[in-house]
Amino acid sequence: PLSDTDLMAVWFENNPAPAGGGHDHHGTGYHARYSLSADSGATWSTPQRITGESAVTEFTTVLALGQNSHALVAWLDGRDRATNGAVQKLYAQTLLADGADALVDPSVCDCCQLSLVRTGDGALLAYRGRTKDEIRDIRLARWRDGKWETPRPLHDDGWQINACPVNGPRLVAAGERIAAVWFTAAQNDARVQAKFSADGGATFGPAVRLDLGRPQGRVDAAWLPDGAAVFI
Repeated sequence: PLSDTDLMAVWFENNPAPAGGGHDHHGTGYHARYSLSADSGATWSTPQRITGESAVTEFTTVLALGQNSHALVAWLDGRDRATNGAVQKLYAQTLLADGADALVDPSVCDCCQLSLVRTGDGALLAYRGRTKDEIRDIRLARWRDGKWETPRPLHDDGWQINACPVNGPRLVAAGERIAAVWFTAAQNDARVQAKFSADGGATFGPAVRLDLGRPQGRVDAAWLPDGAAVFI
């Protein structure tokens, strides 16, 4: 929901890439589209791509801003990878506000989902990064006053893997309380970990292991009415 009556639906289309185009199993026809409803879902607008600047977009996350029904949208982007073999990048924009795409991180994991929450100090985005040495740990980036700050690590797992685990993080917010949960297999030890913040994600406490052994990840989380957090 973008407001009491305004809704947004986001989905993916995977069309085969032209010969020699695209990357891996996602070609230049793989992109995210959205449609809007101003009457609580009774009717929907003509679908559009989330950006006109790239033909390869995926793993979109959306956060309603409550400003003229605008939405903050972030996604994994293969605009460079589809042509010259570059790594996947992370882009975002304020959808419905006619803004240009903003580069959040120039090197991210190929196909791990993103998580975006509102805080009292802007929005907080969690995702799996990627270094030149193939360290693919979870990073955080904050959107404040229309600009993205330099990303920072959520936790130094040191997971080196020359492949995408398709296993992204999850953030959930309750006021200024933030819970973050993610999967890692650093040091050949598969585990699910969580961290908590009481200041909108400015700082986090120590990592807490949640699993009882041999988890596969694909995590989720929610805050309960009594103030406790539940993790899946």
